[in-house]
Amino acid sequence: MANSFFLKNFIQIADSQYFGSVNYYNNLFKHTNTIIELFDNYQKMSFRNRCTLIGSNGLIDLSIPIVGGRNKKQLMCEVKIDYSQPWQQQHIKTIKSCYGKSPFFEYFIFDIETLLKCQYNSLVDLNTALLNWTKKIVKLNNTISFSEAYQAKEVLNGIVDNRNLFMPKDFQKQVGIIKYTQVFESKIGFKPNVSILDMLFCEGPAAKNLLKGNR
Repeated sequence: MANSFFLKNFIQIADSQYFGSVNYYNNLFKHTNTIIELFDNYQKMSFRNRCTLIGSNGLIDLSIPIVGGRNKKQLMCEVKIDYSQPWQQQHIKTIKSCYGKSPFFEYFIFDIETLLKCQYNSLVDLNTALLNWTKKIVKLNNTISFSEAYQAKEVLNGIVDNRNLFMPKDFQKQVGIIKYTQVFESKIGFKPNVSILDMLFCEGPAAKNLLKGNR
């Protein structure tokens, strides 16, 4: 019984994110198993379709347009990306502007451009492709699976509910800040818990130890 309880406390359920934040990936290392929720209601103003980068003048938000607009009520697994808007080019341009002088820019930019230029059937498909790519970079071996139905709080049975733990309105107020040298830190100061892209461009393969070490 003790072993069963111990294992359950190392399982979390989390939301699907677009280039998730540093603490989001730190949580993936903290839990032996993660279930990505695909059947919750899509929430506007969340990291499901946006991420936060750092430019020379401060934080920059990138947002993926969705078919029907952000106010349309639908499940996360049903959300389609609006490719009638040139968001891919805009995101790639902004990423290059923010991280063109970072130590590992040339190391990652080709893969990122390739991933973003693809057209995916859904927002979940894009987020999953980015998650799988990032897992390889940071050598995350913890098990990640996907829900097959909505996981209600009352039936989680010991699984840690980390859905919506990191939201754009308060994502920098979380505890457990992981520090590293950022491109514009000397000008605007350190900005915690931004997109994992920031850590990858600044730290490269060392991101694994930073994420894994803060457990």
